Amino acid sequence: MKPYSLGLALILSLALTGCGSASSSAPATAPVEPPASTTGESIHIALTAAQIQAAEIELATAGPARLRDTLPLYGVIGANAERVRNVAARYPGVIKSMQHKVGDLVRQGDELATIESNES
Repeated sequence: MKPYSLGLALILSLALTGCGSASSSAPATAPVEPPASTTGESIHIALTAAQIQAAEIELATAGPARLRDTLPLYGVIGANAERVRNVAARYPGVIKSMQHKVGDLVRQGDELATIESNES
């Protein structure tokens, strides 16, 4: 148990050593307080050249550019399971004609297909 505690203490001390404060070459600035009334007003903050460089902010002029027109996406498109119904004939036979296609709106009582059978 003792080697385990010693190893844990060593790891903890190394972790805390790495969390110490580092001296920064960028000048410390006071936090910018927003104005008292911020109802729909924009807030402007001025940055010095040193602050822009320290924050690695890149400034560029906006201009015309080609935007990406398509975005490839992968997946499966399927019918809404709540809106799909299985239909069966009263007797077996051969389908002679279909009055509607997949996706057509149908109402109760609409003729969907004509089936020819020996029993009809």
